[in-house]
Amino acid sequence: MDPEADALNMTHQEFDHMVHSSIQHYTSIISTNDPDLSEFRDRGGKILTFHGLVDGIIPNKGTERYYNAVKDVIPDVGSFYRYFEAPGVAHCIGGPGGQPTSIFDAMRTWVENGTAPDSSNNISR
Repeated sequence: MDPEADALNMTHQEFDHMVHSSIQHYTSIISTNDPDLSEFRDRGGKILTFHGLVDGIIPNKGTERYYNAVKDVIPDVGSFYRYFEAPGVAHCIGGPGGQPTSIFDAMRTWVENGTAPDSSNNISR
């Protein structure tokens, strides 16, 4: 990649090439789309994910697709990974919905007591 490239004046073809090159270069470093979390699960890992449904930055369907991809690989995904949609919540916080303010408490209860959150009510106050 050319650090001197003028991103404001590149052609569509140059842009496509730059994106493709960056994917090729950085995927092994920052990719987060591998659905095989079996090693993480086997080591006792837990994931608690919420996605605000009024997130204007990251579409919630991507998070949902990833969760479902993990479920395709690991059918008992709920034993270590919980995904909740948060109506009215923007990107991480904000928006008119109930804010997920109890996530740490829910995670601690799950890890320390084995009580997994069963609804988004467990992560919002």
